[in-house]
Amino acid sequence: MAEIKNADVVILDNFGCERGTEYSLDLADAFWRDRENKTVIVTTNLIGSDLTKRYGDRTLSRMKNYGVNNGIMFANISDHRGLVE
Repeated sequence: MAEIKNADVVILDNFGCERGTEYSLDLADAFWRDRENKTVIVTTNLIGSDLTKRYGDRTLSRMKNYGVNNGIMFANISDHRGLVE
């Protein structure tokens, strides 16, 4: 976590896919506290209301501090993983 806390930029891939344990929720909360006011690029398959349900208002507030109106949403994209041609 020390490297994540001090990095200029962190890419958090597939946020929200981890198991919903107390440990993972605490880790997400600590991550967003440590990265507050710092650059984080996040990918997720969840929408805002799903993130709020999973992580709560406090964590989501930290997450979206600079993310409001800075998102890109992709829809109707076929999943091609595992296809053999």
